[in-house]
Amino acid sequence: TLEASVAWSHELLTEHERIVLRRLATFPAAFTAAHAAEVVADDRVSQESVRDLCARLVDRSLLTLEPDGDLRMLETVRALAEDPPRDAGEVDALRQQHVAWVARWAAAIEPDFDGLDPAAAIQEVDRHLLDVRAALRHADERRDAAAMWSIVGSLATYFWYQGHLTEALDWLARAEVNDPGLDPALQVTGRTAAALLSTSVGVHEALVAACETARDVARAAGDRAHEGRALILLGAHQTF
Repeated sequence: TLEASVAWSHELLTEHERIVLRRLATFPAAFTAAHAAEVVADDRVSQESVRDLCARLVDRSLLTLEPDGDLRMLETVRALAEDPPRDAGEVDALRQQHVAWVARWAAAIEPDFDGLDPAAAIQEVDRHLLDVRAALRHADERRDAAAMWSIVGSLATYFWYQGHLTEALDWLARAEVNDPGLDPALQVTGRTAAALLSTSVGVHEALVAACETARDVARAAGDRAHEGRALILLGAHQTF
């Protein structure tokens, strides 16, 4: 059976292969070897080693290599990797690293929405949407408002294009509840995102409030670019 074959392959793993396989269960869907290196590496397993170990896990049929280069873990393998249950401290640390990686990845892809091929950027986020949602959920559980503002702020154009307005605004509302006194500089991208997303919700008072808050937060942070964006959104709404 598949389960027996997977169990046999798992029994043959070295200690480091087991460690990496267990940690890769942090990813809810497909991932690349480079992404894995950023999330699961530590002082026991280097980033370079993680990449090599991912290749060995593919050779052992414990990871699937897809045509686009992504790696994927079958649920049968995931269940085995998580049995016995992972140490709570390791799980928490991995989730924090996953949140940090998603925040960096989202910030890196943000400019592509205004580039020559925004459709490619949207497709890239579609591929990792489960990662985005998992990171936001874990950040919310830890009351990490800065990460939530950053991730949703960076992906605001994606949420807007794909019509996930309510979801994005709900995450931003949770971020505000988690840390209402957060440094304005850490809220700027998210506040501007809230203003953009509110333009499609259709509630005049909510839109004006979101734009004015984005303007004030950007002003307090000394961020003229985001202040200008908030003013443009506010002016466009009041004009039409």
